[in-house]
This record gives sequence, C-alpha cells and structure tokens, in this order.
Amino acid sequence: MDIKSLVTDISNRCGLSEDIVRRVQNAETEYIIDRLRKGEKVRIPSRGTYHPDRVTRIDATGEVVHQIRVRYTVSDTLSNSLSDLTDFEKAVPNEDDTIPKGIKTLQIDTLI
Repeated sequence: MDIKSLVTDISNRCGLSEDIVRRVQNAETEYIIDRLRKGEKVRIPSRGTYHPDRVTRIDATGEVVHQIRVRYTVSDTLSNSLSDLTDFEKAVPNEDDTIPKGIKTLQIDTLI
C-alpha cells in the first residue's frame, strides 16, 4: 500500500478530509523522529513501540561507524486481534496487482 492509498482509506473510514489525515500522519511521523533522535523509546498505544539503539559496526573500509538503528515491537492489541486467524482474508483485487497481458513470468528453478 502506498501513502496515497493509506491516506484515502483512513479518510474514508473516519470521514475526515485527506488533507487533515495527511497532516496528522506527518505530525505523528515528526513526533516519532524527534523522540528517537533524543534516544527515547516511543510507544504508540494500540500499535507498538519504537526502540532506538546505538550500534557500532565496521564498514567496508575498516572504519568504525556509530549509528542509530530502530527496532519495532508490535502491540499486544494488534497481535491479539489476529491470533484467531489461520489464513489471510481474501483481498479485493487491485488493478495495480494484475500482470499486464503479453508479459510472461518465469520461475527459475534454482531460486525456488
């Protein structure tokens, strides 16, 4: 799903304009980034928690590089809401997901 589809879907579900949904989403992203830059863990209720970690690695030239990496833990609310499913629900086909006529797809046996 791309950002436009996400914004449109949320807009349709809640009745707010796409512009407002986009602004809220951008504000949430800025909030998360600001907290992670400060080394703070960010918990978004009913979604999950972002955990910033400072890691050290050696790059291809042998130099020591310090980086901030982010781990994400899914909330129990999300996990539990899917725990009774044994398979994915059937999605409505999206036009973008269809293979255009005239194009063949091949499987390479050695990659399977």
